[in-house]
Amino acid sequence: MQLHYDGLPIGDPTEKIVYSENKVDKEAVQNALTGALQTLQIAIEASGTPFRVLNTVDDVIKNLSKK
Repeated sequence: MQLHYDGLPIGDPTEKIVYSENKVDKEAVQNALTGALQTLQIAIEASGTPFRVLNTVDDVIKNLSKK
């Protein structure tokens, strides 16, 4: 959407949210997390720094809730 005054655009175009869902697809989050962790693992191994990888979304949630 774009606001206009006398035919001239005012400000930047704005976006209108037409769909939103509160449910989380746990499998999609797990897949994204797995890919990100694999990429991180490759980068850290290349640097020679030891580390431990959390394997599941549940592990991440449990560790975040401890803080």
